[in-house]
Amino acid sequence: MKRRSVGMLAGVVLAVMATGSVARAAEEAAEPNHEDFERQMQQAGPAMSSMMSSMMGGMVEFLARPETAEGYAAFMKNYYDALIKKGFTEEQALRIIAETGIPSLQ
Repeated sequence: MKRRSVGMLAGVVLAVMATGSVARAAEEAAEPNHEDFERQMQQAGPAMSSMMSSMMGGMVEFLARPETAEGYAAFMKNYYDALIKKGFTEEQALRIIAETGIPSLQ
C-alpha cells in the first residue's frame, strides 16, 4: 500500500508541477512582446503590400468592365423604383440614391 501511495503522491506532484508550468506559459503568452510584434510586422509588410496592390488592381479591372457598370446601373434603377413603390417621392428617392452611391461590401 505504501508503494501505491508514493506513486499517487508522485503523480499528484508531477500534475501540480505541470499545471504550474502550463499556467506560467499561458501568462507569458498573454503578455505582449512588442519586439516580436514589431519584427513580425516588418516581415509581413512587403507581403501585405503586394497583396493589397494585387487586390486593388483586380478591383480597378472589375470596375472598368462595361458589364460591371451596367450591373450597377440596373441595381440603382431598381433601387430607385423600389423606393418610389414604397412611398418615397421621386425627389426623396433620387436624394437617397445620390447619397448611397455605388454599393460596396463595407
